[in-house]
Amino acid sequence: MVQQTFIVTNDRERQEMFAKVRASEGYACAGGGLLQVYESCWDEEILQKRLEETQEALPRVTVVGMTQYNAQFMDFEHNDDIAAFSFCFFETECFAPFYFDCEKMSEREAGKRLREKLEGLPEAKGVELFAVGEALCVEDFLEEAAGERDDLVFYGASAGTKA
Repeated sequence: MVQQTFIVTNDRERQEMFAKVRASEGYACAGGGLLQVYESCWDEEILQKRLEETQEALPRVTVVGMTQYNAQFMDFEHNDDIAAFSFCFFETECFAPFYFDCEKMSEREAGKRLREKLEGLPEAKGVELFAVGEALCVEDFLEEAAGERDDLVFYGASAGTKA
C-alpha cells in the first residue's frame, strides 16, 4: 500500500495535484486506489463539480469519503478553496463496500453480519470503517466483526471525531 496526502489551496494547485498523482508510481503501478477528501467549501454545487473533476482526472481512484468535518481543525474555515486529499493505492484492487444501519440493528449485529461477509473473502487484508454518529459503540462492532481473523487490519471508524 502506498499513501499520499496533498493539501491544495486553489484550483491551479488542484490541477497540479491531479497531474502529480497520475505521474506517481503509486497511481501508475496500483491496481486501484481509495481517496478521502476534506473540503472547506460548503456549497453543494461547487462540491459536486469538484467531485466530478476528481473522478474524471483520476478514474482509477474510488472516492470513499468527502467531508468538511475535520476542516475546522486544519484551519480551513477562512478559505473555501482549500482541500486535503488522502490517497491509498494498492497493488491489487478488491473493494467490497458494505453498509450497516445501526439505527435499525445493534452494533454487535452489524459486526456479526460483516464477519459473515468477510468469511467469504479470505483474501481480504484490511477493513476501513466509516462510522456516522457519535453515539455508536465501535468497540462492540469490532469485537463481533473481527471474529477469529487475526490477519485482518481494521482502521478508520471514529478516528476523526473529537470523542
